[in-house]
Amino acid sequence: MELFNFQLPLITGDITGTGGQIKEQPGDFVVEEIPVYEPEGQGAHLFIHLTKEGITTRDVQKALARLFQIPRKDVNYAGIKDKHAVATQYFSVWLQKGQDKNRVYQLEQDLPVTIHQLVFHPRKIKSGHLLGNAFSIRIRHIDMPISEAAERAEEIAGMIHQKGLPNFYGNQRFGLEGDNAQKGLEIIKGQRREKNKWLRQFLMSSYQSYLFNYYLYRRIEEGLYETILKGDVAKKHATGGIFVVEDQPADQKRMTNQEICYTGPMYGKKMTPAQWESAALEEKVLDEQHMDLQTLREARLTGTRRQGVLLPRITIEPEQQSLRLNFTLPKGAFATMVVREFTKNF
Repeated sequence: MELFNFQLPLITGDITGTGGQIKEQPGDFVVEEIPVYEPEGQGAHLFIHLTKEGITTRDVQKALARLFQIPRKDVNYAGIKDKHAVATQYFSVWLQKGQDKNRVYQLEQDLPVTIHQLVFHPRKIKSGHLLGNAFSIRIRHIDMPISEAAERAEEIAGMIHQKGLPNFYGNQRFGLEGDNAQKGLEIIKGQRREKNKWLRQFLMSSYQSYLFNYYLYRRIEEGLYETILKGDVAKKHATGGIFVVEDQPADQKRMTNQEICYTGPMYGKKMTPAQWESAALEEKVLDEQHMDLQTLREARLTGTRRQGVLLPRITIEPEQQSLRLNFTLPKGAFATMVVREFTKNF
């Protein structure tokens, strides 16, 4: 069964984009991790705060494991950062007795990294254990004078500040060929075998991401992007707390005031279920995709809720031949989904 191919909508589609390109040079895409906490200064896990350029997060993980002659599983990080970027993040290394922490500086000789700080902590870094990421992204080769592009960008940013932004998964989630979700569906349906456990799970989670994107697409198509539904599992922007919407009129005011937003389904066995009107929409999405929750449960997909609307505060910096966008996103959100609203070309 082939997946339905749909085009992700733009919230600022009525405003002409600037055009342009990103990631021409690593310094055009700068990202810095925002940690949940600072390391305590004692313990067996060495927290390494570093900036890498033009290499993957896993390249650094492998190099640290070789350097300290430890299993790769004893080198941890909160999130994978883009290879084609200047990325600042934390790694933790579980040091054995007698190992010199300063050996880590050899990494600066072997890889394009700069080490900022070494601090110990009692526990390792866990995957996903970060608040978010701060981005600074340069757009080059713009189709109009920079002064005009800056005005256009300010207008786009203003609309995003007013309406928020759908928390779509970016194209990188679906692979270079764009077929990760299709492969994941085939694994779930028993039409494809994948021996590698990590890859199998990753491909199936890509299909979950596809379903989430389709859910947001359908919500926007039905004119429900700025509407909270009775039975939505809503999220508080300030605290992250979730609750089921019962008083729709009152919670609509809270959404309009950007206090809360709905969450979308990452379908699976542990997903908090929506109710009433919202549940009907989530079931409709599965029906349109010829899928059911039981099949996803049998595939051992865990499931969760994902924030539906982002509220980035974007500042625009005109440069000599480019524009730079600065903004912060919560963990799991894709910066390219912000940039596409400005360039309108991907």
